[in-house]
Amino acid sequence: MSLKCSLLLLMMAIRRPLSLSNQQPVILNRLQAAIYAISQDPETFTTDPEGEETQYETWVETFDLESRQTELSDLLVNNQPLRHHYTTLVPAQVSHVVFWHRYFYKVSRLEAAEARRQELKQRAEKTNTESELVWDEADEDFGGDVEIPEEVQTQLLEDYERECEENGMKRLKSNEDEWEKVDASEAASTQVTPAEKPEKAAGAEEE
Repeated sequence: MSLKCSLLLLMMAIRRPLSLSNQQPVILNRLQAAIYAISQDPETFTTDPEGEETQYETWVETFDLESRQTELSDLLVNNQPLRHHYTTLVPAQVSHVVFWHRYFYKVSRLEAAEARRQELKQRAEKTNTESELVWDEADEDFGGDVEIPEEVQTQLLEDYERECEENGMKRLKSNEDEWEKVDASEAASTQVTPAEKPEKAAGAEEE
């Protein structure tokens, strides 16, 4: 489609009135609201992106405006601020091509920023979900918080102390038995048997 035909279609679209079914308010999401905001700013169309000249030129080389003719017509019909700027600025201050190049470049930047934001949001949600799963598994392993009644705590403490006391008495009894065995062994080793006494007496007589 030639540039002359494109301009003709756009001018026809401009003359069509803006209509909303049942006059219901249009609810915009974050990205749509941002795009609508730049369409209200005349600098969107009158100046090249500041500080992004090289990037803008590279983008223009790959952007196909001819394939967007239907979208251009829809924008001029449904976006009143953009339609106003187009009729005011084209071709008095900027050309038809430059007008749309500047607009769609800024739209592409907004779309890229929103895509990054959504990616970061999804990554954060995934991290939070994994963290919650870890805590859930820990709760299952440890059975969660269990409240023990005071009387049960007291009973458990008494049982524990009684067990410790019994174990202590058993150890004491065991030590006493061991010492008795040691004393008996020492006494047996030092005691002289009756068979040994005559031998010693006989030895004394020979001397």
